[in-house]
Amino acid sequence: MKLKVRCTIENNKITSNLRLFLDVLSHFNGKEVLITIQPYKKLRSSPQNRYYFGVVCKLIKDAIKTEWGQVVSIDDTHAFLKSKLHFKEFINENTGEIANLPLTTTEDSTAEFMEYLESCRNFGKEWFNIDIPEPNEQINLEL
Repeated sequence: MKLKVRCTIENNKITSNLRLFLDVLSHFNGKEVLITIQPYKKLRSSPQNRYYFGVVCKLIKDAIKTEWGQVVSIDDTHAFLKSKLHFKEFINENTGEIANLPLTTTEDSTAEFMEYLESCRNFGKEWFNIDIPEPNEQINLEL
């Protein structure tokens, strides 16, 4: 079982959700636990997620099919974008070779995810010459 409690600390004391925190602790009475404390960040929102997969990934997926003749899934498109735009770089000190490890987007803050979305829109323009609309932007489609 893994439980998380969002609290506020002021003057070295928990000032919000103290009772909930203590209740969570009681579930682990007599057990060895690992307690991690980290700054809270608001994670990407559901509307951001829907926009990313429904607009950004869909348009890139369609562009891959049009430009490269490859049919890929939305998940493959997401993995492709992460490999190009959202990764950690590792350098082999012996050979100088660089390897990129795609990072998850699920733990991005709303601000971090907005930066990633901007990178995706720029990528679409540079690689496929497509204009990916911003969230809530009206577009006209020629059918």
